[in-house]
Amino acid sequence: MTTTRPPKITHVIGGNKLVPLEDVYSDIGTICGITTLGDDAPPEGSETFSIQALVNNGTVRRAKVRLANKKIRTVYIVAANAPQIGALRGLEYTTDLLIKSAYFPQKYTFGA
Repeated sequence: MTTTRPPKITHVIGGNKLVPLEDVYSDIGTICGITTLGDDAPPEGSETFSIQALVNNGTVRRAKVRLANKKIRTVYIVAANAPQIGALRGLEYTTDLLIKSAYFPQKYTFGA
């Protein structure tokens, strides 16, 4: 059984960073700080980045969301908006899939 993922389209992060992401940020984008570029021209002075580069430099954080069908998906949230992660609960991830919980995964390091 294969699941279809939403298509990747260009999004704007932080006003001038262009990143191709899955198209799930229409409802949750205001909280995450990510907007869809759509048919508009890119902002003046914008640059294209990979999402991995923005995660590594701390601009964006990965968050996990648990959906109504008990699947867990990764969404990205701008680091400045990270305290608002609780506001994602109850919003639509995609059509007919509500977010039941949202959290930042904890990494544990054992040993030295």
